[in-house]
Amino acid sequence: MENRDGIYKWLMWHNAKLVFAPKSSCNIHIFGVPVAHIYVIEFQKRGLPHCHLLLMLREEDKLRTREQIDEMVCAEIPSLGYPKLRECVRTLMIYGPCGISNPNSVCMVDGTCEKKFPKDFLEETNTNVSGYPVYRRRNNGEKVQVGTHEVDNRFVVPYNKYLLEKYRAHINVEVCSSVKSVKYLFKYIYKGHDCANMEIRHVLDNNEPTGIHEHNEVKQFLSCRYVSPPEGFWRLSEFKMHAQSHTVYRLAVHLPDEQHVYYREGNQRQAAARAEERDTQLTAWFKLNQTDENARNLFYCSLPEHYVFNTQTTKWTRRIKFSNILTRMYSASPRNEEKFYLRMLLLHVPRATSFSNLKTIDGQEMATFKDACIRLRLVENDNALQEALTEAAAHQMPRQLLSMFSMMCISTSP
Repeated sequence: MENRDGIYKWLMWHNAKLVFAPKSSCNIHIFGVPVAHIYVIEFQKRGLPHCHLLLMLREEDKLRTREQIDEMVCAEIPSLGYPKLRECVRTLMIYGPCGISNPNSVCMVDGTCEKKFPKDFLEETNTNVSGYPVYRRRNNGEKVQVGTHEVDNRFVVPYNKYLLEKYRAHINVEVCSSVKSVKYLFKYIYKGHDCANMEIRHVLDNNEPTGIHEHNEVKQFLSCRYVSPPEGFWRLSEFKMHAQSHTVYRLAVHLPDEQHVYYREGNQRQAAARAEERDTQLTAWFKLNQTDENARNLFYCSLPEHYVFNTQTTKWTRRIKFSNILTRMYSASPRNEEKFYLRMLLLHVPRATSFSNLKTIDGQEMATFKDACIRLRLVENDNALQEALTEAAAHQMPRQLLSMFSMMCISTSP
């Protein structure tokens, strides 16, 4: 999001506050009440700061129908009855022009715009095309003059009417229903610094005698960090480059004596001895349940909300500062049966004090974690796969049966 008048923090934060402020402090929610957010700042083109903001709305506020999407996002030129909004769209939300109108545009690659402009005319919003809506762009005759070109709805970048007219800045608004948007933002967080290639040359002075060999030790392209003046100001002012509302906490899942051990070549024995003495997150949870009554009421995946794992002492301690935390246990493939069913038990069984205690059901210790899951009715036995194939054989074609059987073999160990 770019402000037209200078350094842009006031605009960005006031816009962000308006969009995702808590309900107690702000009664205006343009898109609905958010439950989480993440944003990143990058510096584009002339070095101007650009904010990418992703909002995750609560279930009842999610935009699912074309009517809801059309109410929040517009990709058309306003009529003459809205002169201020029309002027904002003309000056701030028109892409290009490119394509046939301007084949020399910088976005043209092999005769086609890399951003797929101009878009096609569309009478109704299509709600889901590869995870994103295709917005309504009616051929209603609305056109505006941009430089020497006359453009129509096919060149309009999607926007929100209220935000655009209020802030008069380029604010592209999109409805996302795909994990691609999350990956897109995290790519900016972890991509590293902007870089520039430069070449250093030694130039001989005209007064130097001929025959002196040119010094070319540094005559090569160097990859250097590039910081524009606006970005330098931003960093010197200690403004945030990215932030997110929730912290993702990953929990280890491993079978007895099968935790990861990291070592340098030649130090395998020492590393194994250290690992034997240290607890992992999982084994430390078992020990916590033996001594802490409060922890016994928590599932393994709920523990980080109330406790913090100290990597130095390898113990769980009571959390003093609470924050928004999303807990994720490392995944386990169904082909690794015991680890898969161990993970399933950790999701449903609290107050376990050891691996053997975890698979003890009604006072009886099961032989495997899979048997414990079956005893708790968390999964069915292998007969369920056979019954599914028998049932499918009554109404599916051989090709469909083959595909179904293949998926069973890939995802499970029948």
